[in-house]
Amino acid sequence: MANAAAKDCPDSALQAMRVHDHYCPGVTSGVLLAEYVQKEIISPEQDGLFVLSLVPWCKEDALTTLLNATPGKRSYGVFYADREKTGEWPEPLDKSCTIVFTKQGEKWTGHILGFDFNRAKKMYGDKKFGFYVLDKLYADLWFLDYLDRPEKFVDNLGIIALKKGESPKDFLRPDMEVLQKLTP
Repeated sequence: MANAAAKDCPDSALQAMRVHDHYCPGVTSGVLLAEYVQKEIISPEQDGLFVLSLVPWCKEDALTTLLNATPGKRSYGVFYADREKTGEWPEPLDKSCTIVFTKQGEKWTGHILGFDFNRAKKMYGDKKFGFYVLDKLYADLWFLDYLDRPEKFVDNLGIIALKKGESPKDFLRPDMEVLQKLTP
């Protein structure tokens, strides 16, 4: 985190790292997803936000912190999928990691988001130091130059329009067939 601060990392990203308790590419992916949501999805006309994580990893700490969407505020939920089966999900859910729902009036709309680590790895190359920690540090510091360009790594894979009266919180009830309901 000190290396990030020395490179003039935005305070918001440092806050997400502090909540996560360390700096890693996973929390950086959450910072970039949150930046994308703030730039491309959230608008003043909306009166609700709900984040549903389909494939949780370190990004959750950044998303809850930077979007102020927490389980306690009933604005964040996590679906703990079997990672080995996510590739069998229907498109575009097979490439997704998070769905960000916004509410306008009585209607919720979900944006299916994916984060492409492979694209990032192609961009920063095969730089290897032979030590896992240094490899991660290199990736972390490389990502700092792209925190204002989340569209390089975040893909909006589709839209889910919920029916009037439906809420994204409904997907987290024990009796729900989540994948069937989420498929656009």
